[in-house]
Amino acid sequence: MAKRCITLDEVSQLLEDCEEKYLEATVCVLPPNTSQLSDEDEGDEDVANAGNVTVADVPGELEVEMVGEDMEDDTLFENEGDDAETEENQPSTSSAPPAKRPRKKKCPAPSWTKQKKPAFPKTSALNGQAAGVAENNLRQTLAQHNPVQLFEEFFSPEIYDLICKETVRYSTDFRNDHEFHTSTEEVKVFHGILIITGYHKVPSEADYWSDAEDLVVPIAKNAMSRNRFQKLKSYIHFVDNSTADSNIGDRSFKVKPLFELLNENFCKFGCFTPNISIDEMIVKYYGRNSLYQFIKGKPIRFGYKYWAICSSEGYCYTFTFYCGKETTATDVPLGSRVVLNAVQHIADPSSYALYFDNFFTNMDLLSQLADRGFRATATIRENRINRTCPMKSSKEMKKSDRGASEYVYDRTSEVLLVRWHDNNIVTVATNHDSIEPLHDVKRRVKGQKEKSTVKMPNLIYNYNAYMGGVDHHDWLVSKYCVSIRGKK
Repeated sequence: MAKRCITLDEVSQLLEDCEEKYLEATVCVLPPNTSQLSDEDEGDEDVANAGNVTVADVPGELEVEMVGEDMEDDTLFENEGDDAETEENQPSTSSAPPAKRPRKKKCPAPSWTKQKKPAFPKTSALNGQAAGVAENNLRQTLAQHNPVQLFEEFFSPEIYDLICKETVRYSTDFRNDHEFHTSTEEVKVFHGILIITGYHKVPSEADYWSDAEDLVVPIAKNAMSRNRFQKLKSYIHFVDNSTADSNIGDRSFKVKPLFELLNENFCKFGCFTPNISIDEMIVKYYGRNSLYQFIKGKPIRFGYKYWAICSSEGYCYTFTFYCGKETTATDVPLGSRVVLNAVQHIADPSSYALYFDNFFTNMDLLSQLADRGFRATATIRENRINRTCPMKSSKEMKKSDRGASEYVYDRTSEVLLVRWHDNNIVTVATNHDSIEPLHDVKRRVKGQKEKSTVKMPNLIYNYNAYMGGVDHHDWLVSKYCVSIRGKK
């Protein structure tokens, strides 16, 4: 059994009451949930002296886990809220208890066949016409722009006006600083200094205004004083905090107006590349906030998680802030919701091909995308394929030679599955692509000193070529990552 307490007094009383019932108990301090309206720390990092206990003697909650003879698997949480059971251990979007998930609709039974060149009636050949038109319009519009004008196409005057208005409102209404005023030009200077810190790094923030010859950055020092910069940094806001009550279900309301304007600017030229990748990206953050994520195995493991749709060259069309588990009852998996929401702004599906990884993929999603005219190719997890699938299992495939492949076509969902033996066993599903032509690729084969040529199916070759758009975007952004840190 596990219980959550607020103070050490509650923990002590709980242990005394349950001393005879349970064999052992473990007490741990949980990190606090940062308030949506707070711009300051909730308390000291060090726990207060246990001999002088107060109501707020620890910044977060205390969890007591007790193990007894009759109750090892039962779990009960007090003060449940955002830390209750969530989707993939992510924070919940509301403190209200999640609604019951409706029963999943029964899907038609698959009809498997060994068909190497299936016809995909719902997704005809990729024409790329809309992408070509969008690219031509983009080139004509931006051909004569200098770098500053190109930047302002995305960080438009409306964004600077929003920041200026909400920053002044915050300083007046919430900081009681009625003498503070700023302008869009000053906000531009502030933003410019942040950009400079992305590629001109010094040991600390104050060193940008240092008098030392080896530290000083004249362009920053002459543009704005250090005190003014830090004051503007502490007041910067993008939304009216008084609207918190009306946005109680939206945990991203603090930055939502800014993100809406940025997304509008990013996709105003349309989708100008025929191949689009959908994936998650992380914005690095190490502070205290209930929305930050940890994703094992990623280049950036700690930070805020976004769903992004990018071109294969790394241009971000739109992005969405992930705020945790939704409380709205739905039988649609998270991955399917992300993909279907991400492609809503695409007007001509026949001009584009989508690529995403196995986090999002299931057979039903590929079938739904085909019904809407979208071509899609994605890796898929073995446990998301119907058990009646006649393909060899991954264990059996590992016994085959490197480069061996297995394929099967489901006539019900019109999805082709291909399993290929690479460094590991990979399974790829598509609603439009083909196995042939086979491509020659170099791979190391056991027992041979030099790399050997093996055959790679065409759909896997295309997936490798076009899937990395979001990762390429992250790589480009990392080269200019702002080095000045803040608590917000």
